[in-house]
Amino acid sequence: MQNVLIIGAGKGGYALLKLIELADYLQVIGIVDHNVNAPGIVFAREKQISTYTEWKPLLDQDIQIMIDMTGKAEVFEELLANRPSTAVLIPGAIANLIVSLFEEKNNYIQIIDNKKMMQELIFNSIEEGMIGINEQGIVNFLNKSAAKMTKVPAEEAIGKHVYDVISQSELPKVFEFGRIELNKELTLESGIKIVTSRYPMVNEDGKKLVLSRFSRILPK
Repeated sequence: MQNVLIIGAGKGGYALLKLIELADYLQVIGIVDHNVNAPGIVFAREKQISTYTEWKPLLDQDIQIMIDMTGKAEVFEELLANRPSTAVLIPGAIANLIVSLFEEKNNYIQIIDNKKMMQELIFNSIEEGMIGINEQGIVNFLNKSAAKMTKVPAEEAIGKHVYDVISQSELPKVFEFGRIELNKELTLESGIKIVTSRYPMVNEDGKKLVLSRFSRILPK
């Protein structure tokens, strides 16, 4: 279960909150807006979701995803500078795109599995690389940033053992010990140096998996 904090409870934040409520792998731990009568705040209270007028006091909570729905560049920059190291920040433009796609209900969207599309849109919009494996060490997820840094296309990586993608990967060991690992440095086969964090998780089907998030270390 991924914990989500929404900043901005206007029309867009309200629509996003209703959408996330349908996803059993995401949990909104709070929604923030200065306007206590904003539509998203009113809806959250009806659903017994915590509401706040400030986001800074919430930064010590267990947050994996922060979504900025304020539409204000200065707010996004402040969130980016202060977000917890364990959280990714999704810009409102991406979130609004997701909401729009789901609300249109056209034939294309009806064909695609809604939950899978939402995951891919979110994770492929993130600058950090993300790779996931199952208990056998088989790659079952690789976002665009990870594919770019490893120089292995997602369609080639998925279904292979993680060692065939990142030979020095420590992800299988996370299954063994079941502990989160934060900010570990690693050099990929592509020569790119990264700092990575690894998280043992359980999906909506009760199956164990390990997710790794990593960022490129820029030369000083």
